[in-house]
Amino acid sequence: MSKQASAPARDYPQRWAADDKKHRSRRAKDPDNYLNRLLRYALYPVLLAAMAGYAYLELHTDTDQLGRYYGYYILGLVGVMLTIESLHPMRTQWKMTKQTFFRRDLPFLLLGAATLGGINYLTGVAIIQHGIAHGSAHAGMPLFPGVVLALLTGDFIWYWIHRLSHEARGKFGQVLWKIHVAHHLPQQVYLLMHAVAHPINAVTARACFAVPLFFLGFSPEVLFLA
Repeated sequence: MSKQASAPARDYPQRWAADDKKHRSRRAKDPDNYLNRLLRYALYPVLLAAMAGYAYLELHTDTDQLGRYYGYYILGLVGVMLTIESLHPMRTQWKMTKQTFFRRDLPFLLLGAATLGGINYLTGVAIIQHGIAHGSAHAGMPLFPGVVLALLTGDFIWYWIHRLSHEARGKFGQVLWKIHVAHHLPQQVYLLMHAVAHPINAVTARACFAVPLFFLGFSPEVLFLA
C-alpha cells in the first residue's frame, strides 16, 4: 500500500492516528472496558428515549405553555453528558480541563450567548415593528411529516453552507473559512467545545434553521420538536 493511500484524511489529526494502536491495546486491558462499551452503545438509545418521553410530556400540555420544562430538560441532559464524558471519556486526551474551559470554552459560551441573545431580541423587535407575519402554508401538516420536513429543510441549507465553508475557492471561500475555522481549533472532543465558534458562524447556523421554518409556517408543535 502506498504512503498516499495509507495517510490519514486531511481533517483527521495525525497524532491521533499514531495513537490508535496504543489506544486499542490499552482499551482491551481496561478493567472498565465493559462499562465503556455499554456507555458507547446504550447511551444514545437511552437519551433518545428520554427525549421522546420529554417530547410526549410537552405535547400533552397547552400550546401556549409549550416548552415550559425545556430548561430543566437541557440542564439534566447537559449534566448527564458532562458527568459521563468526565468519568468515562472516549479518549483521555479528549477530556475537558480547567484550562480549556476557562481560557477557551467559557469565553466562547458567553460570546455566543450574548450574540444570539442580541440577534433574537433585534429580530423580535423587527418582526413586531414591521408586522412581519410568519407563513401558514404548512400549519395543518401532520406532526411527524412536519417534523421530518422541517429537519430536512434546515439540515439541507446548513449542509451546503458548511460544505462551502470548507471547499469554496476564491475570496468568497476565504471569508467563509475564516468565519468557520474557529470551530475546528479545539484538539479535544467533548460537549462544551462545540460552543467554540465565530459569532457570525453561530448566527448563520441559527438562521439556517429558524428563518426558513418561520416563513414556511409550520405549527408550534412541529417547530418545537424540530
